[in-house]
Amino acid sequence: MQILPGVPVGVAVRPIGRAAEYTQALLLPAIAALQAPDTLVVPAGWFKPHRAVEILGDAVLQLQLTSVIDRGADFERVTFDKAQPASGPPGARE
Repeated sequence: MQILPGVPVGVAVRPIGRAAEYTQALLLPAIAALQAPDTLVVPAGWFKPHRAVEILGDAVLQLQLTSVIDRGADFERVTFDKAQPASGPPGARE
């Protein structure tokens, strides 16, 4: 068992530019006191450097994955850069 910092928010994530199904993920907000950045917890093997992804939660966001900061047997905790909010319905850019 591993404890991750922050209160997780359930989201759906998928690569941009491919007709792909959404995958479940957790969004963990930054915690300044721990110097922990915003992170995304995705299934193991899902991270690719500079991968552009679409996040579906309260809003549709586009992110670019930047690095893996933690790994477990079945997950990767990754950092990301935020892009502009996506326009239109999910999947409209594919």
